[in-house]
Amino acid sequence: MTFWLINIIWAVISVRSYNKEIEDDTKRQLDLWNRLHEKDQNQFAVNINQNSPDLKTSSQRTIEVSVKPNLQDWIKNNRGKTINDYFSKFGR
Repeated sequence: MTFWLINIIWAVISVRSYNKEIEDDTKRQLDLWNRLHEKDQNQFAVNINQNSPDLKTSSQRTIEVSVKPNLQDWIKNNRGKTINDYFSKFGR
């Protein structure tokens, strides 16, 4: 009888402790989320290197998109490959 009582008390204490950790973590994440979204949302980065050979024009991007196969067809034709392989090859 004492063994069961000790186990029940230990279980209750463990669950309450775990739930407290989860709540604290959730509060920290919510606080971080709120701080990130309170900042000025109008900030943006500009690439000033206009002569870069890696710079793609919009016409090049549309060509790549039209050549990109459908995800379902690609998976059928490439057995053993994952969705990550598809996105690493063709991008999003």
